[in-house]
Amino acid sequence: MRCEGEQLFDLCEGKHGKHGSSASRLFASFITFRRIRNTSHVLMMLNPAKGIKEGVTRLCKTLVRSHITITGINTSFRVLSILIPSKLDSGGTSNNLKRSTLLRTPVAWRNETSALKQGYSWCQLRLLFSVTRTTRMGAKESKTRGGNVQGVNFAPREDTKPVYMSGCSTDTDSGNMASGVETVVCKVNDIGEGDAKEVQIGEHTALLVKENGNLYAVGNKCTHYGAPLSKGAYCNGVVRCPWHGACFNVKTGDIEDYPGLDSLPKFKVEVRSDEVVVTANPEDLKTSKRLKSMCRLDPRNKNTFVLVGGGAATATCAETLRQEGFTGRILVITKENNLPYDRPKLSKAMSSSAEAIALRKKEFYDEYGIEFTLGAEVTGVNTAKKKVTISDGSTISYNALLLATGGRPRTMTIPGQDLKNICVLRTPEDANYIAANSEGKNVVIIGSSFIGLEVAAFVHDKASSVSVVGTSRLPLQHIFGEQIGFIFKQMHEDKGVKFYFERGIKEFRGEDGHVTHAVLSDDTTLAADLCVLGIGVVPATDFLKDSSIKMTDRGFVTVDKYMKTNQSGVFAAGDIVEFPLFLNSNQQSNVQHWQMAHQHGRIAALNMLNKKVEIHSVPFFWTVMYGKSVRYTGYGHGYDDIVVHGDLSAPQFAAFYTKGDKVVAVASLAFDPIVSQAASLMEKGDTILKSEIQNDPKSWVGRLKQKL
Repeated sequence: MRCEGEQLFDLCEGKHGKHGSSASRLFASFITFRRIRNTSHVLMMLNPAKGIKEGVTRLCKTLVRSHITITGINTSFRVLSILIPSKLDSGGTSNNLKRSTLLRTPVAWRNETSALKQGYSWCQLRLLFSVTRTTRMGAKESKTRGGNVQGVNFAPREDTKPVYMSGCSTDTDSGNMASGVETVVCKVNDIGEGDAKEVQIGEHTALLVKENGNLYAVGNKCTHYGAPLSKGAYCNGVVRCPWHGACFNVKTGDIEDYPGLDSLPKFKVEVRSDEVVVTANPEDLKTSKRLKSMCRLDPRNKNTFVLVGGGAATATCAETLRQEGFTGRILVITKENNLPYDRPKLSKAMSSSAEAIALRKKEFYDEYGIEFTLGAEVTGVNTAKKKVTISDGSTISYNALLLATGGRPRTMTIPGQDLKNICVLRTPEDANYIAANSEGKNVVIIGSSFIGLEVAAFVHDKASSVSVVGTSRLPLQHIFGEQIGFIFKQMHEDKGVKFYFERGIKEFRGEDGHVTHAVLSDDTTLAADLCVLGIGVVPATDFLKDSSIKMTDRGFVTVDKYMKTNQSGVFAAGDIVEFPLFLNSNQQSNVQHWQMAHQHGRIAALNMLNKKVEIHSVPFFWTVMYGKSVRYTGYGHGYDDIVVHGDLSAPQFAAFYTKGDKVVAVASLAFDPIVSQAASLMEKGDTILKSEIQNDPKSWVGRLKQKL
């Protein structure tokens, strides 16, 4: 059954005839109270005595017969204010409340911290939550340990999940670790200290970890693209995805580094005799995704946080703010016409629509009160008045501001630059246009870096010809070096792509307003029906030039380790910033990676809420061409040597980029999980030495366990 607030009020007040005469009939059904105001008001209706002992007793008995899920962030303290009308004494007793009655109530308590803020003590909360209790499933839940409240959580019925949540459980869903299917997954001695092991549960798998003698179980599929986490790197309570570097805490399942937005479901682990038993919900095993608890907009909170930009940084920032309890207005202003999407797919899956690669659906943002203004550009920031100006002339006041406008594709000032079919790649619409118009055409790509090569890989079997023009001697040579650059060259040439190295573009020629030829700097003329410019990006920060926000000569915004600018309440994140990178001796660095933009957004959100959390993340990126994925981690700027292991002709390799005797970056192809292992070791502050990897590329891997 699903009712809106007014229907519930009517039923409780008797406006619907006989149904109103007994409110308890309403609770014979499974109900989800979705709004904070409705929850407290309906419960008050069920307690007409409003604090008198008889009223509380009646309410508790009604709840015991109910199957209620309460989902609002402030719900806990509201319900407690009804269930505990008089203060509990320090001895933990109350004349108005029978603890045993309340603890038999199948209510999902979502935020005990809110109760604390309303004046309930830890002692009072322990009275409610610390005893071992039996759920409807007949299994026991864990006791409070270390002073942390272990809330009683029950999964709502499947039909009460919002439709946009399909394929992803919520904290309420997976919080009930006691419910589900029990499976003996292994013997105790089958898993060693510091091991992360895949275990079979029916048709699915989970990740079982042993740390400091304790066993933990979480979902085994990375929430980003589904990589098996058992094949990744495990170190000190954190498992890192072998493909793209996302990190998850195995004790909580929470995502701690990116890409991806969702966390892992956590499962109950017990040792019975010499057997390890995992209790897991089959649906959680299938999806292996969990949405962290998020609060919603509360109109009484008059604070406004404005996030400028529509990428990974703002999307992660907005969700983190709601996860951390910010109930004020969140307004995202972006010149994009689409909600945040998976940008790396623009050059890898160019036919995908914006909706197909969206990070979240519109209903998600509506549910949590995250507001978007699409197709709008911020033209100015007045930090003294705390206002931003939009392109339509309107202004918006802010209490905190995040700037994350990303990069703007470089263009060229040469003859013929305005001809049609000369494209840049920045939006899904750009990608779709290039994909559609490359069929059977002569495609010329200017630039031999990631965008240029990935576009070439995508269109190679669609276009009549593909030519790549680059100023370097080899593709991606400035990042990977000559040996690896040659592999990229060979991969493309094997598919029919032609390279024109150490040359630039001098002129575009055309007929009837459309490009027909590209003239190179050495006067070589290439047939060109479609040209793609992949010559890099510049920070989209022109709108800040007249502000008091500190920027570099190249237009990057300078931030500190909290992602804060030199102006109060103004933060910045993503490709437009230079920030203190711990791998670079905390020198100001610009890292334009998808993963890092997520982490910037998270750290910015925490510090917008005065959490004082520093940025500490290892850069990680990847590229995919012709089904082959090259991964890279670290900060290789200024490396002086490369040590390569493997078979470059296969190709299969692990490349270590060194500066002196220190490994500063690692790249690989078909050598997993060595890049994730290197990232995990670097993140813990350890260093791989050049002398260690001269003969054996894996000689240092054992130190991951030593970090426990």
